[in-house]
Amino acid sequence: MKVKKATKNNQTPTKNTTKITTKNLSSTFELIPYKRIEDGRIVTKDDEFIRYLQIETKNINSLSDDEQYQVMHKLEVLMRIYEHDFSWLTLNFPPNVESNLSHWRKKAFDARNAKDMRRAKTAQEQLTKILWTSANLKNLEFYFQIFGENESDIKNKEALIKRLCGLVLGGYPIDEEKIEKILYKLCNMNSTI
Repeated sequence: MKVKKATKNNQTPTKNTTKITTKNLSSTFELIPYKRIEDGRIVTKDDEFIRYLQIETKNINSLSDDEQYQVMHKLEVLMRIYEHDFSWLTLNFPPNVESNLSHWRKKAFDARNAKDMRRAKTAQEQLTKILWTSANLKNLEFYFQIFGENESDIKNKEALIKRLCGLVLGGYPIDEEKIEKILYKLCNMNSTI
């Protein structure tokens, strides 16, 4: 049963509706501040550059006390000395299991051709584990995002970060395909890649 709201003079209430016009809507290209990706760098609409460097992921619990101290010390030195604008990105990506899949598929194929059912069963179990891992677990990846006004500025900042991070933290440049995945993930946070 619908109940009608009583108003003065028994008038029916009116809804305040506004029409959405296409004049107010912007296209996606107008909202995203990037022009293109070239040589592993993003060129913004302001003709400035953004570079992503991947920080090596480490399991701190598996490191010795000295190794933990080295990692913490490198981070401390990086934060004290690097004075330019930057951002840390922490993203979840599906694990890259392609090489493992191809290896165990080849092992399973070879075992079946040799009619060795024990090896074929072991290979099939490994394939099942790898497929479960890729479906259910995510890799936590860290990126250092640096900003520069021109190409030489971004190269100098990248060299400084690599020198400060050393071999302990990494700071490796990433390819354009990975940059596209990062940008997609940043613009669509709840989506899967």
